Amino acid sequence: MARLGNDSSMDTVPGMNGDLYHASYGSRMESIFEDGLQPGPDGCVYLAGPRPAHAAQFIAMRPEVDGVHEVELDGQMLLLPKIVENDIIAIFTIDATMLNADLLQESGDHNSDFFHEDTASYCYFGSIDPDCIELTHEIDLEELANISDTEVGIDA
Repeated sequence: MARLGNDSSMDTVPGMNGDLYHASYGSRMESIFEDGLQPGPDGCVYLAGPRPAHAAQFIAMRPEVDGVHEVELDGQMLLLPKIVENDIIAIFTIDATMLNADLLQESGDHNSDFFHEDTASYCYFGSIDPDCIELTHEIDLEELANISDTEVGIDA
C-alpha cells in the first residue's frame, strides 16, 4: 500500500499534516469501530481538515436518515425521510500516513463562503481500516445547542 507519509504524494494535498478527520453520528460509532469507515453510495469516505471542527461542520448540518415513510398531504401520498434522532456527533482522527495516497483526492464539495474559510475536504475512494481510526471527540448535541461557537473547544 502506498503511504502518504514522507513520500512526495504528501505534498500534493494542500494543508496535509498527517491527520484527517471524519465526523459521524453516535448511532454509527459501533459499526465504525467494528468495520472501519466504508465508502458511501458514491464510493467515497469523506474526510476533512485541518482541524476536527472542520469535519463536524459537515455532519452537523444534515440529519441522519434511515429510509422513508409515507405521509398523506392534501390527498396525496408523499415519501418523506425518516430522521434518526442523535445525541452525539463523533469525530474520528485518521492517520493519513496509513492511507493509500492514490485513493485520496480533494473533494471540493463545499461552498467556501458557507464553511469556515480554511476548511479542506477530501474523498477517500476505499475503506479505512479500524486500526487507522481513533475516536477523539464527542460533541453532545443538546449541550451544543445551548452554547456559543467559541465554547465548543474542538479546535485542537
